[in-house]
Amino acid sequence: MDKLAREWKKRFETVWDPEGQGKYRMGSPGQRMIKYFIQHHKDGQTVNEYGSGTGRAVMALLDQRPGTKINMVDIAENAMEDPCRKALEENPDLTFTLAPLWKLPKDFPSADWGLCIEVLCFVPPEKLDACLREIRRTCRNLFVQVYDWQDRRCGYDLTTIIMDGVSWRKKLMEFWRVVDQIPHPETPRRFLFVCR
Repeated sequence: MDKLAREWKKRFETVWDPEGQGKYRMGSPGQRMIKYFIQHHKDGQTVNEYGSGTGRAVMALLDQRPGTKINMVDIAENAMEDPCRKALEENPDLTFTLAPLWKLPKDFPSADWGLCIEVLCFVPPEKLDACLREIRRTCRNLFVQVYDWQDRRCGYDLTTIIMDGVSWRKKLMEFWRVVDQIPHPETPRRFLFVCR
């Protein structure tokens, strides 16, 4: 990892630390969004989860779609929780890669769907296009959620990119031909998109 990736790794390992003050494990937006994601995902379609964190979304997806091949990637080694870690050890259809989204390994698997929940608004602003290029390179369709408020934890301003829904859609359309914004089921300040 380069210097910037190491800085971002430290940032997110600090907020994910179960013994720390980040309180990053109190909820899981990815887990909550799986019931909406599966309205687009079909049985047998592969999934890359960009910013897999605790792995709760992966476990929820496997509960709804057993047998799904899922490739996880995250920059924080300490984020994944035991149920997902155990599933990773036992299930050959699950993989995990430690990497920044803006520099995925050349051989990172390509998937039918990408799942990226509350990750893109946390990347280094100068790396947003690189992240989207890497995601686009490795998945055909993308289900993505971002939001527009500052999240400050452990001395970090985590939300590094704050845009409204119109601006996010415009940015995503630089990489996907069709980008549909879905009304968010929880709050209008979260933006949910399906990119094809």
